[in-house]
Amino acid sequence: HWKKRYGYKRLQRQCGSCRVKHDNDKYSATAEAYLRRRIQTLKQDRNKGRRKVSLNYDKFFNEWTKQKVKTGLSCPLSGETMTYTLGNGSVLTNISVDRINSDKDYVRGNIQFVCLMANIMKNKYDKKNLYLYFLF
Repeated sequence: HWKKRYGYKRLQRQCGSCRVKHDNDKYSATAEAYLRRRIQTLKQDRNKGRRKVSLNYDKFFNEWTKQKVKTGLSCPLSGETMTYTLGNGSVLTNISVDRINSDKDYVRGNIQFVCLMANIMKNKYDKKNLYLYFLF
């Protein structure tokens, strides 16, 4: 597959769609691989003017390990089993990195891993309505 870049053509090992499929399979293999990709995305978003990420991979995984020991793959807000599937659009049960206090950055003690659905709802609704929803 040829790709034109910097004014010249070069041969690539895989076409674009094959490379995306390979990456999706690689990052969907384990929860840790999926989180590595999510953290990469957070750090890239930081460069676009979004929230500061002051944790490195080791500190993120330390927080993940502590939470996984307590709750396994269950979302601490909704109780749903969290998944780690890439390539199927927005999967509402996928793991999402949540800031406990949304006014603070991604720092140690201010992150938790929840399912995407809970993170979206947390951003949209106040705490009272959110917890009422998840209780029933």
